[in-house]
Amino acid sequence: MFAKLFHLALIAAATIGPQSDRIQIKRTFDVYKKSILENKGATAVQWVDRLTLAYFDEMRKLALEGSADKVRSQRISDQLMTLMLRSRMTRDQLAAMDARALFTHAVDQGWVGKESVGSLEVGEVNVTGEAAQGRVVVGGKPAPMFFRFEKEDGLWKIDLTSIMPHADLAFQQIARQQDITPEALVIQLMEMANGEAFDPNLWNPPKAQSP
Repeated sequence: MFAKLFHLALIAAATIGPQSDRIQIKRTFDVYKKSILENKGATAVQWVDRLTLAYFDEMRKLALEGSADKVRSQRISDQLMTLMLRSRMTRDQLAAMDARALFTHAVDQGWVGKESVGSLEVGEVNVTGEAAQGRVVVGGKPAPMFFRFEKEDGLWKIDLTSIMPHADLAFQQIARQQDITPEALVIQLMEMANGEAFDPNLWNPPKAQSP
């Protein structure tokens, strides 16, 4: 009898743990999504993982120092991020921020996925240790991509870099459909986002402001 009860306890532990993680992961995404829609950067930044913040720091450094050739050599999504930062922030602002401050500022300003996140949900979740994948659901329909989640300090956090390769493939497809170069698409998207003609000087690192 004891052996049977012990066996049942093990099964229960194995079942309850992952199920609890799945609930927490979906809760993480819901809180993150709500904070993005409400432009609450201080809340959103608590629910993104170290890889997301490392990416924002990489883009901040690229925006500050990357040459035109360096920026043009990046994938389309990274070019857009770099040029967007250069067009909307001064060099001094970028230099003064770390990754957390930059992400918080970007959310406060409505720059981080606000247009698309409203239609997104997390569907089926698969947990493996301290990592998990959640199926991206767009408009109620499962998509062929996954959000990655990492457990950090006991909390499940979202890795936004996990869907960037999919975004870049989509950009490449759009460029092919329009029969234009990736650079032409980047310029087109920048003009749509900022509502003004693209400034070619944005390819170059921003200059320090005069005292």
